[in-house]
Amino acid sequence: MDEPKKQTLRQRLTDWERSWVLNQLKKIRIRMSIRKLKDKDINARWYAVGTLGDIVYKNPRNPIITEAVLALVNALDDKESGIRRKAAWALVNTRIENLRTFDVIVPALIHALNDEDSCLRGHVTEELGIILEKCQTPGQLSEFEKALDESFHSMMKRSQDKHENTAMFGIGMLKTALAKRKNELVHDKGIILDGIPKPPKSDKGIYRALRVMRNG
Repeated sequence: MDEPKKQTLRQRLTDWERSWVLNQLKKIRIRMSIRKLKDKDINARWYAVGTLGDIVYKNPRNPIITEAVLALVNALDDKESGIRRKAAWALVNTRIENLRTFDVIVPALIHALNDEDSCLRGHVTEELGIILEKCQTPGQLSEFEKALDESFHSMMKRSQDKHENTAMFGIGMLKTALAKRKNELVHDKGIILDGIPKPPKSDKGIYRALRVMRNG
C-alpha cells in the first residue's frame, strides 16, 4: 500500500481545513464575533452573526465550528427580530454532514418555531422541511424526530397562545414530512430503520406487520 503523500510546509500552512495557523485565526474571529453579539449596537451584532455563519458554512467538518454554532443558537434569543432571522438563516444554511452540529441545530430551529416573528416562523418551517429532505441516515432522522417530540411535549405543558398554536401546526406538518422521508429511505434506498432491513418486494406485507408489532 502506498504511503500517504506528505504535505510541504507551504501546503500545511495554507490548507484551510487542517492548517494549525489558519485554525487559530478562525478561532480568533469566532471569539471576537461572539463578544460582539453582546454589543448594544445592532449593526455590530448583525455583522457578528454574518461572520459566524460564514465560518460555519465554509468549515462543516471542522471541530472548531461547534463554538460558533452554539453562539448562533444563542443569537436566536436576541431582542431584535432582524438578528434572530439572520441567525436562523445562518443555521439553516449550515451543511448537515457533521452530526455533531446537526443535533444542536435542529432542536434550536424547532424551538424557533415559537418565535413571535411570523416571518421567522414561516422561514424556519420551510427550511426545516428542506433540511429533512437532506437527511440521509437513520441517526439524522432520529435526532430530527426526537427534537420534534420534545418541542411538542414542551408546548403542550405551557399555556397556549397564538404563537404556540402556529408552532404546533408547523410541527404537525414536519411530522408528516418526517414520516414520508422515513418511508423514502426505507423503500427507495434500502436504509435500515428501527433495526428492520428493507425486505424483498414479495415480503412487504410481512415487513409492515413487523413495524406494526414493534410500534404497538
